[in-house]
Amino acid sequence: MAGLSEQISRSGWLATLLFCAVPPVREKQTEVSHMKNNGNQSQRIYDKATRTWYEVPEDQYREFDRWRTNLRKREQYWGRCFCPRGKWWLCDGDCVDCEFHTRNEVSLDDPLPDGEGTRGDYVPDDNPTPEEIISDRDLLERTCLGR
Repeated sequence: MAGLSEQISRSGWLATLLFCAVPPVREKQTEVSHMKNNGNQSQRIYDKATRTWYEVPEDQYREFDRWRTNLRKREQYWGRCFCPRGKWWLCDGDCVDCEFHTRNEVSLDDPLPDGEGTRGDYVPDDNPTPEEIISDRDLLERTCLGR
């Protein structure tokens, strides 16, 4: 059980839902499985880290589904998520480790493909160099003292 706690602690939102959930269901079916459980409607959420299904109450499922759909659509709008419709049930909100997530941000600290420096080395900088500042100061002092 300690291994499950460590896995769950990494995935924040999902952890909150899973700790309140009924014990996992081992059978693999579709994303949403409606079951009668003492008269209460329950649905299941798949956890990729542990590869198990967890039964959760309807209201918790709706809240989680609304959150992950919002996140997925935002990432798709920005061109970072290419999750196909048939795999939406795999979305757990952990985009960094997702197989369908594309990182399209470029860091100036990333090394260049040839290994010669970084992108930041080639960004033009309009700020004056220390030598220019010193020479301007010297010029001002000479002109002010020369008068």
